[in-house]
Amino acid sequence: MSIAGYRRPMFVRPSRRWARLLALVLAVTAVTTAGVVGVVRLRRPGGVLIHGTFTMFEPLACDQASPSSILHTELVFSDQDEAEVGTAIVSTGVRFATESVRGFVHCRESGTYSLRVRRATSYVVTIPAYGEVLPAVSYAGLAAVQFRYDLHY
Repeated sequence: MSIAGYRRPMFVRPSRRWARLLALVLAVTAVTTAGVVGVVRLRRPGGVLIHGTFTMFEPLACDQASPSSILHTELVFSDQDEAEVGTAIVSTGVRFATESVRGFVHCRESGTYSLRVRRATSYVVTIPAYGEVLPAVSYAGLAAVQFRYDLHY
């Protein structure tokens, strides 16, 4: 009933001010998150990160200053169309060990490398200093071993 012409509402509606504020906060959060994700994706280089160990065995005593040293040997990666996609030089974890093989001194050089290349069906590695072309390795084969490619020369 009403008292002096005043009707009391049967249902009281909650204030819409809180709902609008919550919607605004959620919208700002979504836009900020999308912006951060976009910046991270733009700054991260694309392609495939190939890494591994490169080991060379030379018939001489170890000499780090030698032009034939592993520290100066370039690995050239090419795709299935023979287009160069990247180069690498051993950069970390380099070890030199002088060994005697059948009475002759040899040097075993080993170190790690890594490089980012564009995705291709397969890759071929060449060692230009020695005119050596290593067998091709497929993308699927690299993916199966988390893109680790150990090379021996």
